[in-house]
Amino acid sequence: MEGRGHPPLVVVEAAVPADASRPSVLAEVAGRPALESALLRLAPLGGRGGATIVVATTDRPVDDAVADLAEHAKAAVVRSVHGDLVEGLAVAMAVHGADTVVRISRLSPYIDPFVVRAGIDLHRRADADYTSNLLPRTYPRGLDVEVLSAKAVRALELEAAAHDRAHPTVQLRRAPHRFRLASFASGHDLALEDWSLDEGGSLERVREIAGLVPDPLQAGWSRILSIAGRAVKPKPGTVALRPLEPPEPGTTPWRCGWDAVVDGEVVGQVALELSPRGIDRVVAVPDPWTEPARQALARELLDVAGRPGPIEGRRL
Repeated sequence: MEGRGHPPLVVVEAAVPADASRPSVLAEVAGRPALESALLRLAPLGGRGGATIVVATTDRPVDDAVADLAEHAKAAVVRSVHGDLVEGLAVAMAVHGADTVVRISRLSPYIDPFVVRAGIDLHRRADADYTSNLLPRTYPRGLDVEVLSAKAVRALELEAAAHDRAHPTVQLRRAPHRFRLASFASGHDLALEDWSLDEGGSLERVREIAGLVPDPLQAGWSRILSIAGRAVKPKPGTVALRPLEPPEPGTTPWRCGWDAVVDGEVVGQVALELSPRGIDRVVAVPDPWTEPARQALARELLDVAGRPGPIEGRRL
């Protein structure tokens, strides 16, 4: 594996959404644009923290405002073709000479630098090619962290198909036999919480949190959670998935597992296994909870596989 001697590069992906109904990274939250808040929260990683903070946006004129804000916040900027996020990562790595690239893809004004640092530290300890807190997800959306080796970024640049370049880490997640994976967990079941401004995110919820938390620029994610609470809770009589601890780094096949829980009682387990043959769905849940468990597992596919798609299934 490659050395890990250079300071890490933290790439924040930010662009004005083409769909005007979606919340914008420039939307005001607690008196400032959400992107500015995110960069201020990440600032401890720079300077003495050693990381270089880069905003990756598109070359569309509408994103000139994103680039201007980033430069005003003292962040470096790279611009690439709209829809080609691989290019943004590759250009940032080439310009700044990093061997560890952190991808922040689901923008939130509550991104936590300590969660990012935890990902970087695990990535280096595990000598991994791809480290994330998504396999399986246990943090709220908006705290997504993905750490890539230079080897992984180069492979994406050379090999990612056109339809994968908007989902740049899909190829890595699906190939644990080729890229050494690692994942870390929060210790909580928070996959249904959404603090992001990404597709499906709620500007209303993000602003609600800002109104509840007295120090939104300094508060850690666990403090934010303790004050703002959960917005989503399982409905009585339904199957909820409670994530298990991720596998050891480098495990193949890579297994993301969950307890299937109904009203606080474990009724079985489900899993997604990533291997050279693809993604295998495992459902070990008795009737009448089998089909609800399958449906709940299907919702986890986007985080694990990067986007919806066909997967194999088996019932145990």
